[in-house]
Amino acid sequence: MLSKRIIALILSLLLLAGCASQAGAAVPELLTPVSVQNDIFAVQRGRVARVDQHRATVRVESEGLFFRDNSLPFGGFEVVAGQAVRQGDVLARLDISQTEEQIDERRERITDLQAEHNFRNQQMEREISIAQLELLRINQQIAESADSPEDYLFEAADIKRLEIQRRQMDLQQAKDWQNFALSYYQSDLDDMLSRLPNAELRAPFDGIITYRAAVHQGSWLESFRSIIFISDGQNMFVEYTEPTQPTIFRDSTAQAVIGSRIYELERIILPPSEVMFYTRAGSPPPFRFAFATPPDEYVRPGQFVALRIYGGVAEDVIRIPPNAMFHDTEMGHYVNLMENGQRIMQPIEPGLRTRAWVEVRSGLLEGDEIIVQQ
Repeated sequence: MLSKRIIALILSLLLLAGCASQAGAAVPELLTPVSVQNDIFAVQRGRVARVDQHRATVRVESEGLFFRDNSLPFGGFEVVAGQAVRQGDVLARLDISQTEEQIDERRERITDLQAEHNFRNQQMEREISIAQLELLRINQQIAESADSPEDYLFEAADIKRLEIQRRQMDLQQAKDWQNFALSYYQSDLDDMLSRLPNAELRAPFDGIITYRAAVHQGSWLESFRSIIFISDGQNMFVEYTEPTQPTIFRDSTAQAVIGSRIYELERIILPPSEVMFYTRAGSPPPFRFAFATPPDEYVRPGQFVALRIYGGVAEDVIRIPPNAMFHDTEMGHYVNLMENGQRIMQPIEPGLRTRAWVEVRSGLLEGDEIIVQQ
């Protein structure tokens, strides 16, 4: 009895002989790979929308506040976290005790200088008046001796005139120097006084204090460091802060989905100063969206929402599944259209494409049957 291995060898030889006898015969084309299953799809009309979905958070309008003048030590907070405040309320203060002492010193110095200058000027003006009276007396003597005035009287009158001119010049120079000295101290005083309004941190709007930094009295503050945050609970928005940035086009629209409720959103463009803040911090700026209409009671701060960003929408168009469209270098995009039981390669012009649908602008009609790979 022949073994199984010998029988298999004989069958292989017979198969090779049969193939050799049919050399040159046409091999039937496999239109569909054995591993691919096809299905028939009826072309339909509908909506094609490119949608990206992300996880975002409902937040309230919040602003970090800092002192614009960091040349003074911190004085203390006037509010606590969770406290409701009104616009204009003082939230924190800088320690201006030393500045107030310096202001008092400058004011006293200015007062002393003014008194000193007045005394000095009055003294110089008195000396000028005396010199002018002496000149008047000399001129009277010259007038009384009109027939033969002595030469020394004319010489004395000239000397006295020169003395008056010198004293007047000295007085003017003294006043100029006094004005310069007073302006120096006054400028220094004005600079100190200008710091006082910046020494108080006031609420820019009605809200609630949501954060207060651990800053102790007497500490020196860093530039542009926010030490207190105030939030406006009536002004809520949706913020996306994940590292992966969503694709947002000029005509993109957005929605927030909370449970079964959908809220239309509008993009908020961040001011350059805030963008610069995140750039300096080494993190990408967040994407923010405002509610198109005031949200209802189902929307709460801190709530997670599904953020839908529509990058393109085509309404009531011919659409097909993506796995029904193919591409050929000569024909371009096409579908396998079924007509009378025959498969035809039908060219099409695709439009908007998403993961679920492809818009067909030309080449197909509603109800056409095409082949879809499963």
